[in-house]
Amino acid sequence: MITELLHRKGSLLKFIHYYLEENTTTPGVCDKAKWNSNGIAVARANALWSVFVDDNSNVYVTDSDLNTKRVLKWAPNATTGMQVADCRRESQSGPVYRENFGDPTAVFVDNIGNLYITSSLGLYQQSVMNPCPPCGFKNVVSRYGYTVEKWSIGATKGITLAKFPNSGNNNRHGDSYGLYVDRDDNIYLSDQFYHYVFKFSPNQQNYSEIVAGDRNGKGNGSHQLNEPKQIYVDSSYNIYIADSQNHRIQKWAPGAKQGVTVAGGNGQGLEPNQLNTPTGVWLDSYGNIYVCDSNNQRIQKWSVNANVGITVAGDYGKGSNPLQLKDPQSITLDSYGNIYVADTYNKRVQKYVLESPTSC
Repeated sequence: MITELLHRKGSLLKFIHYYLEENTTTPGVCDKAKWNSNGIAVARANALWSVFVDDNSNVYVTDSDLNTKRVLKWAPNATTGMQVADCRRESQSGPVYRENFGDPTAVFVDNIGNLYITSSLGLYQQSVMNPCPPCGFKNVVSRYGYTVEKWSIGATKGITLAKFPNSGNNNRHGDSYGLYVDRDDNIYLSDQFYHYVFKFSPNQQNYSEIVAGDRNGKGNGSHQLNEPKQIYVDSSYNIYIADSQNHRIQKWAPGAKQGVTVAGGNGQGLEPNQLNTPTGVWLDSYGNIYVCDSNNQRIQKWSVNANVGITVAGDYGKGSNPLQLKDPQSITLDSYGNIYVADTYNKRVQKYVLESPTSC
């Protein structure tokens, strides 16, 4: 009887999750929409690589320094953030140190409030004996991958869903700054060092599938990526990728062997049809694409099938005043169409308020 009730409860929660996924998406924003160009700082953090906003307009950010590895939640109008996840881990003993061990790099919140975090396994350095000659010790350093954790509401400890170390051969993983969870709870990750996007299910941690890019390395072909950053997955499971060093946004349909360029792709530059190291991407329900055009210090909006983007925030040079950005890294929209940007090197999240209109 208890087992049956638990099963029914689980099914109900799953139904609620699906319903929310379909009915609480970011609203469509028409081509006439305008945002206030003066950004409002709504959150602050160190190493602010990722930002996410839930349906209640709570802002989640990654925050780390030498002693702090965590995710903060900033409620609307809050003056301080609240720690909701501590990502610190114990280092191994012996002649070993880890740099950036546990640094959170991406955060995602599903529609029932579960928190997903990718965090670095760091740089692993160990002293080993050189063969003679030349004899003596040398330091061996290797990049050691990342983990994915899930934190339930109010949890004091996360559950490790999967660990992706850099163990060589076909199990190579570097750093991940792109994380998305679809309505089936599949988890998508971008790997900027090995230039692909893959997905896995929490029920099949030992199996992952490359869904974009080429395991054989970087490139600028339609089947390749070059340092992919933030990713977005729409309700049809199309994947949108900030293909940073190819200066474009790529769309990969389910099962596709190559991507289609939907923004940029005209070389590195400042023109309306160009991007310069895009690091963040998000969509509204109309399919409009919002891009963190990082090295251009601006946010670009590309309408469906557009050949050029329009600037909706930034583009006043690199700086710290409310009109400016400083190498922004990720982007999201709230349920009202307001834009939130991880203004990384200003250590703040900038909110750009939608002024008019939300519908045409």
